Amino acid sequence: MLGSELLLESRLPQLLGKMRLTKVVAIWLWFFMLVGGTSGCASPNAVQQNGPQKTIATAPFRFSGWSADYFAVVQESNSLAKIPVRRISLIAKGQASAQFEYKTPDAFLGFWPDNGEWCGTLWSTGSAMTLRIFAPSSTGIGLVLEKGLQQAPEVVDLDGDGKSELILTSGRHLVSNGKTVEEPSNCAVFKWSASDHRFEQVQSVPWSKRQDLFGRLMK
Repeated sequence: MLGSELLLESRLPQLLGKMRLTKVVAIWLWFFMLVGGTSGCASPNAVQQNGPQKTIATAPFRFSGWSADYFAVVQESNSLAKIPVRRISLIAKGQASAQFEYKTPDAFLGFWPDNGEWCGTLWSTGSAMTLRIFAPSSTGIGLVLEKGLQQAPEVVDLDGDGKSELILTSGRHLVSNGKTVEEPSNCAVFKWSASDHRFEQVQSVPWSKRQDLFGRLMK
């Protein structure tokens, strides 16, 4: 299973071992449970089946300041004559048609947990991953962040304001026989600005200084 392999390969660093990880652990459990569940979240009529397609995942999402709740539905084409295409649709609860759709040949790995701000998704490109985040924009729901990664992103409330920051790591972390073979270059911290409909990079540290990001949590 891709989800299981991803979880094993992107294990949380040991420096988080003594932190209060309740929220982080809940994020990862929620994330990978959704990969295996494909029913029970959306109305059966929420997405119209166009041709040979199957629904492979659904999850509810909320956006702050918006009155409607949404379902994100991921479908996959079943045509043997074409390269499989995945489509994610965001549908307001009680509606039959999607307000936003996005298509990609990338394999779907999972949803990011609902934080009431944005809809995060993770996709496999074969040798790496792509993080795609959908959220309200000035013209409606849209793709607000797209980032290629070799390590899974993390969502942690670093500053204690009740809203989680997004940590994106550049490079990969490889360990063989207890020795580090390759390590990432840096970690960038992003914060969602609902008023501007975008993510702002608020901090960046070298991988060797990654522990500094969690100073408040480790006290």
